[in-house]
Amino acid sequence: MAVELPLYVGMNTMRIAIIGSGPSGFYAAEAIQKKIPGAAIDMFERLHAPYGLVRYGVAPDHEKLKSVTRVFDMIASRPGLRWFGQVDLGRDIQLEDLRRRYHAVVLATGAQASRRLTAIRPSVWLSCGDGLRVPLKKTALRPA
Repeated sequence: MAVELPLYVGMNTMRIAIIGSGPSGFYAAEAIQKKIPGAAIDMFERLHAPYGLVRYGVAPDHEKLKSVTRVFDMIASRPGLRWFGQVDLGRDIQLEDLRRRYHAVVLATGAQASRRLTAIRPSVWLSCGDGLRVPLKKTALRPA
């Protein structure tokens, strides 16, 4: 399904597209709203509902973690932000089209698929600023 990209009246309005409506997309929108009052923000989401990992990756019994959606709702309710669901970048809209229609495009997508993590033991040193280096003995995770 091709998406008809919106046109804005008044070229004095800063137009910004955000791809992804998970936590990073909403926090990007909030930062833009604070730094550029009056900006017109269009948020595009591949899925049928917003909030990304908060909606799809947090168990229902973790209410405190899920409560961040109230903050996202507040951000979305501010004038100038529009949300478009079931819009897939590369299928329904093209990055080149977004670049032509918006002053800026923010890519705030999450991982499309799971990746296995493996444990490694890196050589990590803490620099204390006075030339003293202390080895840290922590196991780090990295994508396989």
